[in-house]
Parts: sequence; structure tokens; C-alpha cells
Amino acid sequence: MTKDGRPDQGAENPENARGMRSPVLVPGTLIGGKFRIQNRIARGGQASVYLAHQEPLNRPVALKILSPPSHEATHEEREAFEQRFLLEARTLASLDHPNIVTIFDYGETDDGRYYLAMEYISGGRFLDLLKSGPLETSRAVYLVMQVAQALRYSHKRGVVHRDVKNSNVLVRQLDSGEEQAKVVDFGLVKLSRMDSSITQTGMILGSPHFMAPEQATGQGVDHRADIYATGVLLYCGLTGKYPFDGPHATAIITSHVTRDVPTFASLVPDLVVPDGLESIVRHCLEKKPSRRYPSMDALIADLAPYHLGTASEGLSGEFHTLTAGHMVVPKRDWTTVAAAVIAGGIIAALLGMLLLTLFVGWTMQEKEVERMTPTVEAPQSPPPVQIAQPAVPEVEPPPAKRKVAPTPKPEVVSPAPKRVKAAPVPKAKAPAPVEEIRTEPPPARKPPAVKKADSWDDVRPLDETPDPWATD
Repeated sequence: MTKDGRPDQGAENPENARGMRSPVLVPGTLIGGKFRIQNRIARGGQASVYLAHQEPLNRPVALKILSPPSHEATHEEREAFEQRFLLEARTLASLDHPNIVTIFDYGETDDGRYYLAMEYISGGRFLDLLKSGPLETSRAVYLVMQVAQALRYSHKRGVVHRDVKNSNVLVRQLDSGEEQAKVVDFGLVKLSRMDSSITQTGMILGSPHFMAPEQATGQGVDHRADIYATGVLLYCGLTGKYPFDGPHATAIITSHVTRDVPTFASLVPDLVVPDGLESIVRHCLEKKPSRRYPSMDALIADLAPYHLGTASEGLSGEFHTLTAGHMVVPKRDWTTVAAAVIAGGIIAALLGMLLLTLFVGWTMQEKEVERMTPTVEAPQSPPPVQIAQPAVPEVEPPPAKRKVAPTPKPEVVSPAPKRVKAAPVPKAKAPAPVEEIRTEPPPARKPPAVKKADSWDDVRPLDETPDPWATD
């Protein structure tokens, strides 16, 4: 007991006195020196949630107590658990959005348990709203759009929930009468060292009813797993039933991986929903992540026409609340627009310079190749080449058709001598074919020797030949 008569942390029950941790904290227990336990309001396999009173600030808080690794865990596992918890707690404490439950504080108890002090929401859960059947279309869409806004905010800051389900969405009523959705348990499932366990899927990897196929098969998980779970949440809100159900977690997970999504009419034959709304839900529930909505922005844009409610209480922050018929878009930041235009111009200029450089380099390379390659003018006629012909020796021309006195024949009297055809003049031999172009003419060749037999030197001219018929 403490000095003021209240039980302290170690006196929850006799088991604590023997060094054993009790799974339940009794009312009046002081946590962290400032959070007084009142009663337990929820419990799970890895944590319990208590309604507590923060004494210094005099306000109610939801105190979530997490259990550390078991006694069999190694020292390294305990250190890793602590580091992950501190990293996640600091990250979640930095999230500030109207549709996300605010984290006030975090720490460790004297007996080695970790706790998170969060905003207390007095309303019920989305799960509790479905106990009376499907929600009105406008109400279901309105609440799911708020969940999508919260997830869009966290995704842009690198935080993936991985455990979106109807029990992690709290709904409270504002003074204006509007309902406000609050998402809890951001990223806390990542703290467990048993992420590969299938037997505890609902506590670690996500609830079997809301688990994306890639999440169920142990593949990489990104923001599209939250889009799948949001689709299941909207499916439940419109039909009052899960798309896949079964006697145990394994059957449900298998259905998410292998079975087609049932139509609304197959589960609720008399259900009437606006045209196109079921297609939006089925788009969220595609088996392959690449076929789903690429972001929460795209999903919110498609859901906006189906929200017909009145404007809700004004909310501050980056994201504004929904208004009747459409969403309020944040004001355009012209400084950002100008910076984007300038950045685009710089990128375009750099790209142009790069293309110009490549073109100039290509042109210079072509010229260099032309310079290095010998010119071959095969297709064109070569210019006339002055080939020095070998000098043909001048051959003294034979006497022009010298008359040769015919041999006198006694029986033929010719008044005039007959002309004898001169022997043909031997033609000069053609020069040998030129093998290469020479710049200087080759030496003159000697004229071919004229055979003596063909010579006309022994033939005297007619004027010197005595006339045999002349008389003295």
C-alpha cells in the first residue's frame, strides 16, 4: 500500500509479491507516477487497455499496457523489443490528425511493462455499430472516408498501420451531432518479435478478416495493405457482413488469398446501394496490390460523390473535414507552385543541354570518322589520269610505193611496167601494259630490228634501173 492508502504497482495481488506479473491491474494502481488505473476497458493477446486518470492534468486517458517478451527471451531479443517500442512510440506520438487517436505519453513500468497513454474516446467501436445490421450508405461512406483520411496522413509520413479493422476504429459523437471516426493502434503490431507467426495473425500481422493476400502469405507489405483493409471495412459497413468468414483463422486467410470476393447480392439479396459503389469496394479488394487504388487520395476521390451528409465540425490541421457533397481541398500554396515551375524549367533546360551535347558529340564523332576513313570514290568516274605513253621510235617510212620493174617476159609485150605492191611495213609492237602509274615516262625503247629480208635497200629506184627495152 502507498502512504495515501492506495495499492501500489507491486501489490496488485499476492503473485506480484512473489515476483510474478499479474495480467490485470487492479483499480487504484499508479502507473508512471501519474496515471491512476480505474478499470479495464479492453484486452488482447499482447496488451490490455485501461481507463486511467492523469492526475497532474486531471483528465481521463486510455492507458495501454504492453507485455514484454517472455522469460525465455534472450537478452538481444529484449533489447530489440525495447528499441522497436521506443521507435514506434516516438513515431506515433508525432502523428497529429483529427481522425487519429492522440498519444500523450509512453514509458516503462517498474516491473518491465511498456505503456502508452492515449486520448480517451467515450464512444463505441465501428464493430459495435454493425451489431444492428448494415449502416446507411451515406453514414458508412462518411465514416470510412474519415478512416481513409487518417491513413492518407500516416502514409505520407511513412507509417503503415497494418492492422486496420472494425475494432480499431472508434466512433464518437461531437457536440454538433456529427460522428467522428478515430483510428487507434498505429504500427503497434510491428513491435512483436513473432511477426512470422500464423497462429497469432490477428494480433500481430492483422486481423484475419481484414488481411490482404500479400500480408497473409508473408510478402512485403506497404500502404496498399491498408487500402485492402479499408475496402473490407466499407464492405462490412454496407452489408453488415465480412467478405470472407470461416470457422477458424486459417480458413479465413485462405479465402482472402484464393477466393473471389462475393457480391453484395450473394450475401444480402435485398440490399440496395448506389450504382458504382460496389465497384469501388471491389477495386480495393483486388488480390494483386498493383490492381488496387494506388493511394488513399484516389479512393477518397471516388468515394466523395457518395457522401451526402451535412458538414461536420471544423477541424484544424493539414486535412480538413468533409463537407456536404464534396471534400474541402487545402488552399493552393503558390510558393510551392512557383518552386515547382522553376524546378521544372531547370530540369527542362538541363535536359535540353544534355540532348544538345549528345547531338554535337555525335556530329563531331561522325566528322572524325570521316576524317580518319580514306576517301574511296568508287561510284564516281575517276578523273582522267595523264599516263605517260612510252615513246614510239620513229621508223623511217618506207619509200612511198616505189615502182618495181616487172620481170620481162618474152611472150608479153607491155607498153608500161606493172606496179608491184610494196611489201607490208611491219607494224610497231604495242607497248607493254602499264602496271602502275609513273610520274616519269619510261626510257625510250629501241625500235625493233627490221629483218634484212624485208629491207628495200637492195631495190633501186626506177629511174636508176636500166631499161631493158631501150635501144642504143
